[in-house]
Amino acid sequence: MKSSFFLCTGGTRSGKSEFAERLAMTLPGRHVYVATARVDDEEMQQRVALHVKRRSAAWQTVETTSWLAPTVRLLWQTADVVLVDCITLYLANVWGTHPDDELETYILADIKQLLADFFSYDYKSLIMVTNELGSGIVPADAMTRLYRDIAGKVNQYLAQQAQSVYFSVSGITMEIKQQQVVLKESL
Repeated sequence: MKSSFFLCTGGTRSGKSEFAERLAMTLPGRHVYVATARVDDEEMQQRVALHVKRRSAAWQTVETTSWLAPTVRLLWQTADVVLVDCITLYLANVWGTHPDDELETYILADIKQLLADFFSYDYKSLIMVTNELGSGIVPADAMTRLYRDIAGKVNQYLAQQAQSVYFSVSGITMEIKQQQVVLKESL
């Protein structure tokens, strides 16, 4: 059986992570939560504690702020379900590790490698969580616009590759893609 890739997106505090965790628990096997957040202050420690409290003891948690593809590659040896939360935090973590004009290429290469590794397996499930950043106002500074643009391109790529895409808003989650939609040219 082919492996399944799910993408969960939405705004900040939209309920996407909670939905992703519930979705993961409907899938059989050993579950691993890949946390990409940097815990640099007390407020972030509290957020992480809430996420951990929500999950059952059956979850293994792995933290990584860089090297996402190699980290997840190792997990497929023992995991059946991997939940990566979240891609936009991962992008923020690697920000500044490459020149601005190379960052998009680096991130997309890492994500493409992660998915290539994943799709080489059968009977596995991958769930990725990411923030939708393109629904707000255009940022005032070039660096923030570049971050939003790269996140948007990564999100588009992930959505194209995913079998199912879910969008959360105000705690309500909608499935927005179940299969590839092919647009026909108009007459």
